[in-house]
Amino acid sequence: MIEDKNTMRRESRRNYQKRRSTNSKTIKIVKWIFLIVLLLVVSGIGLFAFYAKDAPNINQDQLQSGGTSSLYNNDGKFLLSLGSEKRIYVKNKDIPQLLKDAVVSVEDKRFYKDKLGVDPIRIVGSMLTNAKSNSIAAGGSTITQQLVKLTVFSTAASQRTLKRKAQEAWLAVKVQHEFSKDQILEFYINKVFMNYGNYGMGTAANYYYGKSLKKLDLAQIALIAGMPNAPVAYDPYLYPQKAKYRRNIVLKTMLQNEKITKDEYNQAVNEPITHGLKKRRADNESKIRKIDDPYIKEVTSEVKSKGFDPYNDNLKITINIDQKAQNKLYELANNGSVPFTNNKMQIGATVIDPNNGHVVAILGGRHLPSVQLGLDRAV
Repeated sequence: MIEDKNTMRRESRRNYQKRRSTNSKTIKIVKWIFLIVLLLVVSGIGLFAFYAKDAPNINQDQLQSGGTSSLYNNDGKFLLSLGSEKRIYVKNKDIPQLLKDAVVSVEDKRFYKDKLGVDPIRIVGSMLTNAKSNSIAAGGSTITQQLVKLTVFSTAASQRTLKRKAQEAWLAVKVQHEFSKDQILEFYINKVFMNYGNYGMGTAANYYYGKSLKKLDLAQIALIAGMPNAPVAYDPYLYPQKAKYRRNIVLKTMLQNEKITKDEYNQAVNEPITHGLKKRRADNESKIRKIDDPYIKEVTSEVKSKGFDPYNDNLKITINIDQKAQNKLYELANNGSVPFTNNKMQIGATVIDPNNGHVVAILGGRHLPSVQLGLDRAV
């Protein structure tokens, strides 16, 4: 009996020591994990602060203004403005609540609840979505961040760096602190590019429908609210099916966020995309803009590859175009002097100065529709 008790005591002590050792190891592991997490957090804050200190300044004049760039030839002669800065600025009191609801629903549904200017939940969600798709399938930017990006940064994909995102987030926090939600939404609604050289949704309402924002119906507002995501791709004149698809996405998000009723949704999604749309004018772009379009397309592409935004950075861009050569290429392709077999035959051409390698003329095709930055067969 005494031996059994002693044996039990010894086993009990061994079990106690074993548990104590296990607990000690667990505590050490937890401490190390905590220290590593703390180190990562401190390092992240330090890196963020390091990048944020070099962020550009941003003020109300910049937030309210639009942007455009001017093209000049090698002789310093002004050629044309990119975007032409057509804009009807709409004050907050004249922006319909329905448009605000549409923009917030499709772009940033937590906009009014967000107190920072950045949305951690949205960022994590976009990271998970992008990881699953192995591409940039979803964005994590709030409306405030998008406004900052349109105001002081390039929108080129090549500029999606950690440094740029940190500066963008820091400026978004500052903008959020200095301006009300209504002001931020007003700046954004008047800032976005809406195709055909138009900036701002008020400008777009006048361009596409010949009306003010207040006079648009629900379906028309949804189209206007959805276009900034890809203004060329969702052009209702050239790509009505894609425009309708985007419009209906906006309507669906509005329904999900309880901004419209089921009956309103059904009526709007069944409205033809062409309802109320002004007839597209063939002369809405100047002749030189149409002739030079393929050249301009390659210029904008090159400017973006260098990290600039030609539509918002107010650049002075000198190009190597020879306007006489550009005009001649266009005439040869379109005036019938060259005998093509039929109207479906296409062509692409590039003229290079052999003395210096400068590209002096580019022809993207023949009988092309009058659309900015259209198809360019030369490249």
